[in-house]
Amino acid sequence: MNDGKQEFPWRLQLPIYATGFFNGNIYFMTGILMPLWAIILVGPEEPFLIGLIVASRQFAPVLFSIQGGTLMDRFGARRIMLALGLMGAVTMAAFPQFPFVGAVMLLQLLSGFA
Repeated sequence: MNDGKQEFPWRLQLPIYATGFFNGNIYFMTGILMPLWAIILVGPEEPFLIGLIVASRQFAPVLFSIQGGTLMDRFGARRIMLALGLMGAVTMAAFPQFPFVGAVMLLQLLSGFA
């Protein structure tokens, strides 16, 4: 009996779910989690340092957007996208390994560029 539901093979579903998983949700999660983690690292008495940790994610895209386009022109968009995607995955995985203010700011900078 057909109840109006159409079945799709996993070969079609898998790329759709993978795209949804990697579509930038990390950015929104870090927008919520990074200030909370910064409070744990430095305490609520240092609002300037918390703001600096959270905002350091935006420095690299602002400063290096033209250079990023130049890299894409020189090496190809596919290569650069794969390299920066890998860099983004590595930096996100590295956050729990380096719970120090300087390291967190550097990782935020790298993940923002990626």
